[in-house]
Amino acid sequence: MNHRKVEISYGASGSRATLTMMRDLVRECATPEMRDRALSIAAFSVNPADQAEAVERWVRDHVIVVHENPEILLSPEAMVRAVDEVGFAYGDCDDTTMLAACLLYALGFEVRLKAIMPDASGAFRHVFVEYRYPGSPVWRPMDVTVPFPPVWSGDSMTEVV
Repeated sequence: MNHRKVEISYGASGSRATLTMMRDLVRECATPEMRDRALSIAAFSVNPADQAEAVERWVRDHVIVVHENPEILLSPEAMVRAVDEVGFAYGDCDDTTMLAACLLYALGFEVRLKAIMPDASGAFRHVFVEYRYPGSPVWRPMDVTVPFPPVWSGDSMTEVV
């Protein structure tokens, strides 16, 4: 699947449906080809922290963050294919989140998608990935759409991959 056009319902139910579709796309990308890509990205990593940093750096270096209207969910495979064909891919927060989540998941990390910044209707306006090293109780945030680690203490919605 290259992309999935979605009609996002209003409010929290629309955000939940979108997170579920995103989770499904990340699960679908668990292929030998994506594992090979993740291993090549993290080839010089000596520990899980280095692997996660390599994934974040690769996504930052290869994805141009854009605002999408209408909203389209691009599969991680489609984004990697674009990188292979033209050297970069376009995507917004949901696309970059799924790509990073897929690569981390392929390396054996636990991942979850975290939606934040609810509006008055209860719809969440931003999403990023959280991951944890195998065997670790600590979830770490990764958001390649901003130049700093995301910090959020307000309402959120989470979908575990």
